[in-house]
Amino acid sequence: MICRRFAFCLAILALNVPCGRLSASDDLVNAAARESTVDVVLAGGDDLASTALITTLRRSLERIGASVTFSKLATMSAGEVATASKRPSVAVTVWIDIGTPKVAAIYITEGKNVFARRFDLDRVFDSVALDLLDVVVTSSVETVLSGHPLGVTREEFTRSLAEPSPVSADVPSALPAPASPRETSGLRAGVAVLYEGAMVTPTVPIGGPGLRIDGRADSFWFALGLYGHLPFEVSAGGATARFALEGLRLFVGHIFSPRPRLALIVSCGAGVDVTYVQSSSTRPIVTPTASFFATDIVARPAVEIERRFGRLTLGLQAGLDTSLVHSVYAVETAPGTRPFWTPWRFRPLLALVVGLAL
Repeated sequence: MICRRFAFCLAILALNVPCGRLSASDDLVNAAARESTVDVVLAGGDDLASTALITTLRRSLERIGASVTFSKLATMSAGEVATASKRPSVAVTVWIDIGTPKVAAIYITEGKNVFARRFDLDRVFDSVALDLLDVVVTSSVETVLSGHPLGVTREEFTRSLAEPSPVSADVPSALPAPASPRETSGLRAGVAVLYEGAMVTPTVPIGGPGLRIDGRADSFWFALGLYGHLPFEVSAGGATARFALEGLRLFVGHIFSPRPRLALIVSCGAGVDVTYVQSSSTRPIVTPTASFFATDIVARPAVEIERRFGRLTLGLQAGLDTSLVHSVYAVETAPGTRPFWTPWRFRPLLALVVGLAL
């Protein structure tokens, strides 16, 4: 009888040991999930801005290994952030208020501390503002998840709200300014290098490098470009002409942003082409003329799509150079003058553009 009872006890212990290990394993999994869970709370902004912000933050936070949840409030205040209790299942809570025009406020809470930043965007909520918030949120969350302290204690944050602030009753005056004035400037400048190719006749392609200075203000775009083309030759009827073309273009246009970091620039440009012409002859009846310069006034409608990688942009431009002067090159022979070469008045072109924001 004693042996039976002893065997029964051993069986009970054997069954309980695996169960205890399974429970401990589950606790470890749940703890790991809890340590990397980020809750993002949005307030204000239209549906388009909220959707773009959610898409961008989800991609960036998941890239650093966080599990993200999103929720939306009609309004938000710094006082509500200070008194909000932290959910046990959440490691970090990110509060983003874009309800005030041209202003964004970010609060990062992780239990004991609060980190706050206020940004004067000086423009509507565009792709630049989206990138700015993405960088601040992602780097802050990564700092907290790595175990480093961030911000001030909730007590200090609450005391700062009681101090008089000329900025806003909801945002403490102690919030630091944005990291870079360039990101909040109404006018942004950039420089770009490019390589352009065009067709001047069905059998004569031309191409060469260029340099462009860009300016942007909200969705307005303007640029000044200097273009050089590699020399090319045309031969016919015993004569050969060597052309070296340089161009200058001034552009104005509108920027469309269908997706974050992606822009479509629709523009119209005008400028001047200066062509240096040298002639030579392979027949006695054709006498070469002295070298000369030919000037042409050109208009250029163009579309450019660009992808932004931080301060660097990569773009592709398609356009049509339209000559306002119908140029015809001719040769003089003993029988008289005859046409030698007639370039297209409408020249299609493509350009690869690499830009840098200043």
